[in-house]
Amino acid sequence: MEQAGNALGRRSLDPCAAFLMLLVGVVNAPYLAANVVPVHDTFYNFANFEVFYSRFFHARDLVHWYPYGTYGHPAALFQVISLSPLDYLFGLFGALLGARDPLVLFNLASIAEHGVFVLSIYVLARRLFSARATALVLGVAACGTVVWHVQQWFELRFFYLLPLVLYFAVTFLEQRSPARLWMAGITCVAWGLGNVPYFAPLWALVLLTVLAPSVLAFRWRGSRAFAPTPVNLLLFAVLCAGAASYAYAGLHSLDFVAMYEDGRDVVTGRANLETFRAWGGNADLLTVARSFLSAWPPHLPVGRGADNSVYLGLLPLVGFGLALARERARMFVGLVAAAGVLVWLSLGGLFAAAVYYLPTMSAYRHVGLVYGLVKTLVLIAAGYGIERLWEMWPRLPRNPFLWMAGAAFAIEAIGLALRLPIRVAHPEGAELWPVLLSVRLALYLGLGAASLSFGRSLKAGMLAALVLDLGIYQWASYQEVVRLAPEAPARFEGIRVRGWGYQPQRLATSTLLPPGEETRQTQQAFGLAKDLGPSRAYWVTYNLARFDPCRAEYWTDTRPFGVDALLELETELGLNFDDILGCSAPKLRLVSDALLVESGPAARRAFLKEVERDRPWRDVIRVASGGRPSASQGSTLDGSDAGTVSVTSFSPDELVAETHVAGSTGAWLVYADAADPGWRASIDGLEIPIAEANLAFKAVWVPSGEHVVRFSFGDGLGRLASWSLAVFGAAYGLALLVGLGLCLAGARPRGGDAMRVEGGATVR
Repeated sequence: MEQAGNALGRRSLDPCAAFLMLLVGVVNAPYLAANVVPVHDTFYNFANFEVFYSRFFHARDLVHWYPYGTYGHPAALFQVISLSPLDYLFGLFGALLGARDPLVLFNLASIAEHGVFVLSIYVLARRLFSARATALVLGVAACGTVVWHVQQWFELRFFYLLPLVLYFAVTFLEQRSPARLWMAGITCVAWGLGNVPYFAPLWALVLLTVLAPSVLAFRWRGSRAFAPTPVNLLLFAVLCAGAASYAYAGLHSLDFVAMYEDGRDVVTGRANLETFRAWGGNADLLTVARSFLSAWPPHLPVGRGADNSVYLGLLPLVGFGLALARERARMFVGLVAAAGVLVWLSLGGLFAAAVYYLPTMSAYRHVGLVYGLVKTLVLIAAGYGIERLWEMWPRLPRNPFLWMAGAAFAIEAIGLALRLPIRVAHPEGAELWPVLLSVRLALYLGLGAASLSFGRSLKAGMLAALVLDLGIYQWASYQEVVRLAPEAPARFEGIRVRGWGYQPQRLATSTLLPPGEETRQTQQAFGLAKDLGPSRAYWVTYNLARFDPCRAEYWTDTRPFGVDALLELETELGLNFDDILGCSAPKLRLVSDALLVESGPAARRAFLKEVERDRPWRDVIRVASGGRPSASQGSTLDGSDAGTVSVTSFSPDELVAETHVAGSTGAWLVYADAADPGWRASIDGLEIPIAEANLAFKAVWVPSGEHVVRFSFGDGLGRLASWSLAVFGAAYGLALLVGLGLCLAGARPRGGDAMRVEGGATVR
């Protein structure tokens, strides 16, 4: 027998893979309409995508600093959690082609992620099961279960690469192929891109549970997994580079940043035990079972949005039930065990409390939102039962009674389906789910009977019923989509590719901006965010709109340490720091009279003493030991007698200003933008130290006369890690598209080879 993975099928169009991709397109087509925009957390990811894409489009650079919304904020966190490999790839292609609509690119990348999930399920099933119909059924179910438009993380990215990781792991265990082991690791790293880092501990728990039975049976002696061949070394180097970049970016993305999320430690980000066990709600197993069985409600009512779509169709559930009754393969046992672990975890009881103490697991806090992983595990496991269904069902001769029964069930299904729009629009408590279940049962019975009567096979009828079954689910989910008013699509101009303009002063609302094209686009962007309904908007929206608010009205969950301390002090003292924050005074100003200190505690004491006085206050500047002293000319916070400053160039990571210092002794240039060790400054091309102003911001000493001052952010390891992630992500995204193409072209392992592989582990 040919070894699995080395034997490829015909290099011709795979009709099953092509059908699945067509189905992905049909399912996602409604979301490309002009009046549909992603909402909730998907909109959050889109906002970050637009910011990075616009920067790359104009300057061929990445964003390393967000200048708006929180008085400045490092961008590494948003790159890590929002940009997936396919986001990088589509962003790269879009910039090279001059595409000016980031929403189209984002939607296409998301649809491609959906396609990757579907075809990964398909190729894994072709590896595990001999019948192509089984792989096709699982692919259809994978396509119909995804609704990513509201909650892209838990509805798609949370699980979309799990089947591909398992595929590489399975082929390694079967063939001892070193390349597959390293590809599994590389895929794990790529899976982390565009996801929240605290998902990783849960993924590790799932993978260990799934693979444990097969790994324990694997004969490691004689394996060449670590042989120093050129391919091994290359893939291992890619894995190490990607993992190191991701680890550095993830571990340092919240350096010098305070996190404000309920139940989390402000500095470490760790959730407390009670938050871990109950945040967002725990699963109600009766509701979960009803949703699995009837697709009602379309999304589980846990979490803070449409966070879990779990319906897979009735056919996969039947297959899963059959497998539970009769299957004992190692991989099946691992899949069921992992699903059981997640369901048990979702209850938030003693088991969840024990899991909390596993390494790094305390960073997670959504135990009720694990059903995206559960349904993926159940779907793969269902293949074992569907295989048995094909084997155990006899081919029956054509029979007119079967045809008549099928016609009767089909008529009943049509009659029930015609009532669905009314019942969905006016649901009567729990009475809707029996109707939905009845429609689906009628579909399966009718089409199954017709298939047996005409084709003497059950497969075609069951597949057609599954497509219609999940079509009903997708239709019901689409009814919940937020649609904009007919005149609202004009607001899309606010999210086209845009540059960055310097806003001299922070404002209360965008209506205070001077009239012009940039202001119109800013207001359109805010209007679009408002049109999306009550879903919680995040402060990153200000960077999407290119507006610097004095006080952020959108949800703000992170702030730089210094800004956080300053705002906490403002609240504690009951004072107004608008002039210090750059709201009632310019963000960039020259100051000739400042109070200098040399330590953090001294700066706080001096600042408290200053703000207790009647205005005007002096700026408190913390400098290194031996820092340059200031002049004493009695100037106030407006800095009007210290000289003039004019911004000549501005981008998220850089500000260049021409200064004229009037006094002979020089002055401090205070920039009301958050201080961070990643900032660098220079005067006339010569690097100078940056001091901390007013506990939170930046300041540099400028000599008398005319000078050019430049602030820049992102030098060193942070910039290297950012670019390494982008290159790794784009390369992996390209590899995914090539893999999709090969799958469509029929370059796939022959099914059934996994059953017997000499010298490996039988996972079948």
